[in-house]
Amino acid sequence: MPLDTLGPLVVPPLGLSSLGLFHPTPYVFRATPPAGILADAIDYGNTDPLQPPAAATFEYTSLTRGLHPIDEQVLVALSRIRASGAAVQNDGARFLDVGKLDEGAKTILGSEARTALRRLVTNGDIALVSIKVFIVDDSAEVDVAYRNLRALDRQRVRKQKKRFQEWAGANAA
Repeated sequence: MPLDTLGPLVVPPLGLSSLGLFHPTPYVFRATPPAGILADAIDYGNTDPLQPPAAATFEYTSLTRGLHPIDEQVLVALSRIRASGAAVQNDGARFLDVGKLDEGAKTILGSEARTALRRLVTNGDIALVSIKVFIVDDSAEVDVAYRNLRALDRQRVRKQKKRFQEWAGANAA
């Protein structure tokens, strides 16, 4: 058999040994994007092989469906690191400044969540219902319950979570 019909020669990362045997994983196009993606949704047609094919329009479907813009702002506010750049001096939170997750960290993490959402509360975009902080071993979770005052269903309580691990190098300078 000629070598050119076998495809390109690939040397595995661990060499030609039993540890180096691997099968490249092909890219699989997901029909549903993972939660928390803030990029524009684009209509690529029906990607489910079990459904009949649908024509792709390549339009921005995030304009007509997806998260409400205020809910996206809550997600961004909890994910942004305050003072990480010139444009975000007063927006976001400093969750990673907490170096040790003890009982005192609950107060600090709750305060950081309130600070991150302060602009949205001041503008009248959301009303905070509760902020709960859970610390288990070396990880923490901040649960924020709020009402979106700009949505049609403004009485519905929405929830966002921020999870992170204890980071030993947070206060190291």
